Parts: sequence; C-alpha cells; structure tokens
Amino acid sequence: MSRAWFRRLSVATATLSAICFAVADGLPLLAMVAIVGGLAALVLSHPDRPRLAPRVVLNLLVVAATLMIAMDLLAGREKAISILSRYLALILVIKMYDLSRVRDEAQLLALTVFVAIGATLTGQSLLVGVLLLVITPLAVATAVMLQLHAGLERVGLRAEAVGRAVGSAQAEPLTGTGRTRLGAIVTLATGFSVTVAVVVFVATPRNLVHGMSGWGTGRGEAVTGFVDQIRLGQAGLISQDDQPVMEVEVSTPEDATAGTSGETLYLRGAALDAYDERMGIWNSRTSDTSAPGIVQSTVGPGRAWQFSGAPTGRLMLTQRITIRQARQGTGPLFAVYRPVSVTSERDMRVYVSARDQTLQRSGDSGRLVYEVISLRDGLTDGPIDPSAGVDPGRFAAGPVHELALRILADADVPADPAARTPADTRRAARAVADYLRRTYAYTLDMTAPREGQDPIDMFLFDTRRGHCEYFASAMAMLLRAVGVPTRVITGYAAGEYNAIARRYTVRASDAHAWVEVRTREDRWETFDPTPPSELNFARRGGGGLLGWLRQIYEALEFSWIDNVVTFDQNKREGLLESALGLNTGSTSLGGVREKISSWMRSIGDLLPREGLLAVASRLLIATGVALVLYGVYRLARRLLSGLIGRWLGARRARDAGPPVTDETRFYRGLLDALAQAGAPWAKPMTTPPLLHAESLRALPGGELAGAIVAELSERYYAARFGGRAIGPDEQAAIAARLAELRETLAPSNVR
Repeated sequence: MSRAWFRRLSVATATLSAICFAVADGLPLLAMVAIVGGLAALVLSHPDRPRLAPRVVLNLLVVAATLMIAMDLLAGREKAISILSRYLALILVIKMYDLSRVRDEAQLLALTVFVAIGATLTGQSLLVGVLLLVITPLAVATAVMLQLHAGLERVGLRAEAVGRAVGSAQAEPLTGTGRTRLGAIVTLATGFSVTVAVVVFVATPRNLVHGMSGWGTGRGEAVTGFVDQIRLGQAGLISQDDQPVMEVEVSTPEDATAGTSGETLYLRGAALDAYDERMGIWNSRTSDTSAPGIVQSTVGPGRAWQFSGAPTGRLMLTQRITIRQARQGTGPLFAVYRPVSVTSERDMRVYVSARDQTLQRSGDSGRLVYEVISLRDGLTDGPIDPSAGVDPGRFAAGPVHELALRILADADVPADPAARTPADTRRAARAVADYLRRTYAYTLDMTAPREGQDPIDMFLFDTRRGHCEYFASAMAMLLRAVGVPTRVITGYAAGEYNAIARRYTVRASDAHAWVEVRTREDRWETFDPTPPSELNFARRGGGGLLGWLRQIYEALEFSWIDNVVTFDQNKREGLLESALGLNTGSTSLGGVREKISSWMRSIGDLLPREGLLAVASRLLIATGVALVLYGVYRLARRLLSGLIGRWLGARRARDAGPPVTDETRFYRGLLDALAQAGAPWAKPMTTPPLLHAESLRALPGGELAGAIVAELSERYYAARFGGRAIGPDEQAAIAARLAELRETLAPSNVR
C-alpha cells in the first residue's frame, strides 16, 4: 500500500470516528464538520502536499477549539467526558490536514482511538455500535500499515522510493501474496482484539464506578423529561429530547400482548397534590420515603410483593417495564394506576404510598427491569383520605371560581358539591378538560408571569397558551374551585407502540402531566386536558414504509441495548455460571465484587462533586488508571513478544531464510554469496537489502559489490512485492551479475 493510500485509510478511519462520537452525543453540527472536513482531506490529499493547510491556520484552529472547550468546562453545563471527547474530535479533524510524517499519522490514529472510546462512553444507540464495528478493523489495518511505513521511514525509505526501485514512478498497492498476507494480519489482529474485548466485557464486574460518575451535570438548557416537582412560571423554550428512556410490554390474563397503537398508557411517576401559588410549585406530600403512610419491602427475582388486595375478578394489566438508565439512589417506579404488586429482576427496596399509590425504589443505577400488576378500574381498597386533593375555602370567590362555574353551567352540572352525583362529577371533569382543549393553545415557548402573579392565572386569563403542566394545573384548580378533589400526575404518556417488538417505546419527550379526579369516595379517574394532537408520540410519523423501517430499527436497537449496552451483573453471573460452572452469587467472586464496589463508592464520596476540582480529580484518577493499564499492556506485550520471537526463530530455523519462489530464488544465492565472504560483507537479518548495499559501498573495494547488491535487491523487490515476472533473458542477466558478485567477493579480491 502506497503512502497516499495509507493516508486515505487514516483519514477515512478518523472521519468515521468523529462521526461516531457526534452520533453518540447528539451533535449534528460536529457530524457535518467531520464529514465535510474528512471529504475535503481525502480529495485534497496528495503525496507532494502532506500539509493541506498553512501551519498558522491549523494552529489558530487548535487555539480556537481549546478556548471553546475551556469555556464549556468552566461553565459546567455538560459532562466533562463529553466536552473532552468533543475537543479531541475537533483536534482530530484539524490533524487530518497535517500529515507530514509518520509520527503525525500515529498521532491521528491515537486521536481516532480516543474519540471512539469517547463515543463508547457517551452513546448507547445501535448506530453507534454499528459504526464502532466498522471502525475497529479499519483502525487495526491503519495500525498495521503505520508500522510498515514507520519502518520504511526509519531506514530512510519512502513508499515512493520503493516504487521507483522496482521500476515505476510511484509505489504500487500491494498485490497478490503481499495483499493476502496484509489481509490475514488485519483479520487475525481484529479477531484477537474482539475476542479480548468480549472476554473483558463479560468478566468485568458491573457498577464498580457509580460513585465516581460525577463527570459534571447535564446540559444547561431546558429539555423535556420526567420531573417529580412542577415549577410553573419559568421563561424560555423547552427543547424536545427523543432519546428512548424505557420500553413497556403489557399483557392481560386474556391477552399475552395487549398493547395497540391506539391506546395510551399513562405511566405515573409522582402524584402532586400541594400547590404553592406564590412560587408556582406543585409538590407531593409523599415524596419523602419516611413520610407517614409509606410502606416498604424488598423485591427481587422470584420475590413479588403484593401490597394491596387480591385482584381476583378485577380488570388487570401487567406491565413489564425496562428503564434503560435508572438513577442511583431513590427514584420512581412508573406504572399504570392502580398498582397492586411489583417484582424485579434484581434486588431493590420498593416504597408504596397509601395516600396516592405511587411507587418509589432505591438501589443502584443502570438498567432496571421490573413488573407491575395494576387494576384498571381505579378503585381503592378502603376509604380515601378526605383531605387528598382539596384546598378548603381557597377558591370561594375570584376569577378562577367564576370561570369554573360558567363551565359547569354550560355542561348542566350542579354547582353545589352536595347536589352532585359521581356521574355529575365525571361530567364536570370532562367539561373542564374539553374547555381547555378547545380554548387554549399548546406551546413549549414560555413567558414568565408578572411580579406576584400566579402562573395559573397568567395561563387562564393572559397568555392562554402553555404546555401540559399548565393544562393539568389549570384543570386541577378549576375543579378544586367548585369542590372536586384533584391531583396533578407527572410521568409518561406512552402511545408509540412497536408492533414488531410488541412493546411501547417511551422517550424523554413523552414526559407528561395530567390530572386524576376523585369521582367518588373510593375511586380516582384519569383525565388529560392537553390537546391529544399535541402529545409527542402523536406528532411522530408512524405509518408507511418509513414508519415500518423505524420500528424494525428500534426493535433491533432495543435488543442491542438489552443484551450488550446494559449487560448487567445478573446476566454476567448467569453466563459465567453456565459457561464455567461458577456459582457467582454466593462464592468469593460475588464477595470480591461487592468489596471492590464498596471501595470505589467510598472513593467517589471523597471526591469533589462540582467545579474544576471535580474535573481535575477525576482526570487525575483516569490518568492513574491509564498508566496502570499501560504498564499491564507493556508487560503483556513483552511476554507475547518473547513467545512470538521464539516461534518466529523456530520458523526461521526451519525455513532458513525468506520464502523462495522461482522468481526470487536468485536472492538466496545473493545472501549465500555475502555470507561466504564473511563479516562485514554478510547481511544482518535486521538490515534491509538496499540499506546494506549502501553500507557495502563504504567499505574498501566495495563500490562494485554494493552496486551489484543494490541492483539485485531492486529486482528482488520488483518480483516479490511488485508482482513483476522475470523472463528468461532477465534471469540470465541476474545469473551473470551473481557470478560477477562472487568473483568480486573472492578472498583474493576483498583482502
């Protein structure tokens, strides 16, 4: 492979690595920069122009990228690993334009590998995995060719010089045996790398570093996502995040796959029943797991917890929910109202609120799979707390109360709570929800209320536009104003059903707020005042060929994440137990894992969590780990080099020299003639033939011998590496030159 083709391979691999990170971190602008920069470098690449841009311009670009990344680190709006990887990706694109020496190409390869590692740590999608699978063999091939060209540079040769030596102006690509051997080396190296990676991936204990994961906070802009507290009155545009956060499989006793594309699952996360109009904040009275009325238990594989009455004869719905990345510590367990039992694939502590039937859990971060059985009729096992969802006397008068009375009057619902039946209460809730859907506009671009103004009043009487939290808050307060108990629920509205995977895909942008209304003493019912067309999943294209292809991709991506990205401790131990016969659950392996995990968490607790000190401390630890791994790598390389060296030595002893063919048999005669002449004429094994020819010319009386060795070596290069056939006339000329060399090296002539 010529130097030009090697450079194209390096640039192509680097470009794919930068694109891979851009996909992983959701940076379309960086992907565009990588594509345009890589294509330009490939088009402009030429052996006579190793540097495609002036050094001053390249240095200014590096300085600009450094300043930009430094500001991002100081701002602390994003994770440091994402910022540093983005910086390396930018330097990678700039480095494509300065490949003057093999050392520059080695730096480009190192940057390529580090950016690919950043993509692995940042993204989880199937597309990232596919790109990494493509990058791996390309990077291995680049590394192999880097070694070859580095060797040529060390002996003062370029690929172009070799091409001229074999009779052409430029070096020809490898053909025949050379190309086959290069392909075999790349294949074996790739296979070895993948094998080692799989073994390390399976054997490494999970959750060793969740105490050290504080590389920074999330992005600073407001994005859609679940919240367990609503803060109204904030200004700004809320961005949509379509990243999948969980998958839900549903079934009933009659139907093993009960999901349909026409049904919306309202997965509750938090029930908010306390509103502070001065702050515009909804809170839950049961958010604290130590609050009164909270019951708890430990669940795990084979240990279901039924915390409510037996569901016999009731309308049941079983939900198997996979959360892709549960947070460390306490967090919600999402479920359809009303949950009665829960189990999990891994041990965790579960908390249930008797007041609002919300579920919480405490445990490790990572992939979480659990199963909940819910009753769809909304009935409770006993009387409801009479204070739940009411604000006594708060709306006895005022514009909210007057608006609520008008809505009820239009729906022919009695204004007096004592005169209303459960059916009237249900009609009142529907009337308010319909009024909000018809009269108000949905938007994610919000403005702040005036000083001292209730954000709900601003929505109802001033702006008349808002997102789901405003619709739900307004409905709750309008109904409370006429004596109907309500509470605001936050969670996810799951309506994107994948018929191929037979599960609902829930994205961050499906986070939603709705209302539960107490229609009678023992029942809460769900109402959603947000316009149905504005639910995020309703705005996604789901039909036609593109929709079908998207479902296939997401089914494959779920399998990828479920089996590879989130390969957890239980799967690892099960695989090791089945493959090696290890009982990892209770023996020393499990104990060692727990000790290491505890030790790593304790280290993480000692580290600063914010600012530059947090970044610096984690970089220091990462550097230490990298040095240890490098030491292990050097030791392993030395051991492997010794083994391979002994194997190669034995092979050389068997072969007694380089491979011999009819075309290259004369080269063996050349080596024999030099060996018979003794030192310093004999060619050392580690010295290339042309370099040895140059050294012979420096010996007394060696000018002719050096010229003959150089000529025959060039012919050897042409036959073995250039694939050029040697005809009878050329063979006769070679034999004559060999005879002349032997005569020149005769003892009478060299002494």
